[in-house]
Amino acid sequence: MKKQMNQNLGVGCVLVPDIIDEVFEKLPSGIDWVEASPSLFSFLNPGRPDIFIQSLIEISKHSSLGIHFLNLNIGSTDPILKSTVQCLKKYHSWIKPLHISDHMGWRSVGGKQIIEMLPPPFTKRSVSNISDRIKFYQDVIGEKMLIENVACCAYFASSEMPECEFLSQVSEESGCGLILDISNIVISAHNIGFDAHEFINGLDPSQIQQLHIAGYIERDGYLVD
Repeated sequence: MKKQMNQNLGVGCVLVPDIIDEVFEKLPSGIDWVEASPSLFSFLNPGRPDIFIQSLIEISKHSSLGIHFLNLNIGSTDPILKSTVQCLKKYHSWIKPLHISDHMGWRSVGGKQIIEMLPPPFTKRSVSNISDRIKFYQDVIGEKMLIENVACCAYFASSEMPECEFLSQVSEESGCGLILDISNIVISAHNIGFDAHEFINGLDPSQIQQLHIAGYIERDGYLVD
């Protein structure tokens, strides 16, 4: 697969609707690339470019873009939807991004959608299932993906290994790179009660391609992404 991992991309920022006009012609000083998430914007009819994609095409003429999905349902056991594959192909072919990424989580079960992104059980069976799904998506776009750890309020009791080991095994089996979301680690450590430093030390540094830093809010004693 093309595109080498471990590229030094510099500093990026998330492209939200409020700043599209600002970066339309030139990136702000100190920003090397932008990450665009289709889920932050509304889609129109399948196969028809919406305003967001048109804006990304213009921005991509002068700046580097990464596409960060929230709906590839990497951690689910539901069948991968044809519409999801079409959306992935559309963004990959039209934008030609630096990379495509999503999260190590799931948002549907038995065909029913849920709002929150939830972690999978950290089992050998899940490693195999998720790795197969990532490899399928990577075959679709012809290059490696990046996968991010999710913020958690609880873990499955059936888990067989720590989350950091699970992430490393999926990366090893699928060939994907990892996005280490520092904020999500802080959230999960607080909610579940583990040591964030031990989590980070349990990862293979060679698999980590990016660091994400965002934020969180407190709600009823829990931290929420």
